[in-house]
Amino acid sequence: MDRPRRCAVVDDSRVVLDLMRVLLSQGGWEVATHSELAGLELQLRAWAPDVVLLDVGMPGASTETLRQRVVLLRVSTGAKIVLHSARDPEALAQLAERSGADGALVKSGDHAAVLAALDRIVQPRA
Repeated sequence: MDRPRRCAVVDDSRVVLDLMRVLLSQGGWEVATHSELAGLELQLRAWAPDVVLLDVGMPGASTETLRQRVVLLRVSTGAKIVLHSARDPEALAQLAERSGADGALVKSGDHAAVLAALDRIVQPRA
């Protein structure tokens, strides 16, 4: 049997990490959470996620280095990289485009919309 889809959630908020772990687990995803950027690529390379939800407001991150981070994560994991933020949806989509990310997902309480967006980015396994 194939393994479940894997999502790595990278955020400095414990509340967001816990919420996303529960939401995604209930949606059939295997979830790993990370609260720091240091060593992230090496940790995720071994775990092999299908998608990485990357908070754009992480300490030590800047919009200038975001493109580098997206490229490093994609090369080291082979995963889709999705920016995750509470920013305005249009501004977040523009940031995702400029950084080369595979998509953008606004932090919201609409759990069905979050799962549907991830299903569009990483197709459910048969």
